[in-house]
Amino acid sequence: MTTARLLALAPALHMAATPPPLLGPLPRTSPANAVVLHDGHVLLQRANWDGQDCYFLPGGGQHPGEPLDQTARREVHEETGLRVTVERMLWLREYIGANHEHADTEAGTHRIETFFHSPPKAIPAGLADTPKTTRRPAWSGWSWRSCPA
Repeated sequence: MTTARLLALAPALHMAATPPPLLGPLPRTSPANAVVLHDGHVLLQRANWDGQDCYFLPGGGQHPGEPLDQTARREVHEETGLRVTVERMLWLREYIGANHEHADTEAGTHRIETFFHSPPKAIPAGLADTPKTTRRPAWSGWSWRSCPA
């Protein structure tokens, strides 16, 4: 096939490769979380989610163009006031909303979450008592929880 023939086909090839239009806005798809360990303890935030006590790691949504390690650093600082060093990725979690208990409201959610080992640069006298505004209800605050050996 000649170059001229390929160029003539290019618009048709582009049209065939164009994905269908999206049916509404996409949720954030790349949260980054930090496992902040210090002196045998991990930093967690206690919350009440759907009537159940639970704990969350610091972290949140990636801004467009932001590398995931920077997302983890930024989110830890925004939520706790701590500065951390992101050392390495620990694991990935794939969340497909349709496969979980909230499928009725999260069926269109599909995200890949990253978890980074992120030791603190220094420990301040106290953590931020008031987290930023969030969708998660009933936050109880940050605390250092003992890690099993």
